[in-house]
Amino acid sequence: KRLYPLITIAFLLPGPPKDVLCYVAGLTTLKLGPFILISSICRLPSIVTSTVGGSALGMGEYAFAAIAFLAALAISGLGLLAYRAICRFHERRES
Repeated sequence: KRLYPLITIAFLLPGPPKDVLCYVAGLTTLKLGPFILISSICRLPSIVTSTVGGSALGMGEYAFAAIAFLAALAISGLGLLAYRAICRFHERRES
């Protein structure tokens, strides 16, 4: 039950090596279809942020790069808050 949200959050967080997450997910009971969906959707923000931020850094646009990385951090934070709210909702519903 908790594996799908946990993998989703792990993929959305900037920083963890995504290849290692893929290897670890393969050792769990996660089904292939949902894993492909989660990894495809959740890796996209990281790829876009890395590309945009890296390009801005390469061109010397440090302020824009900082904004891109901070935006990704803010979006990740909002995702974490949403996840916690959903978990609390389900815990109350089960009680």
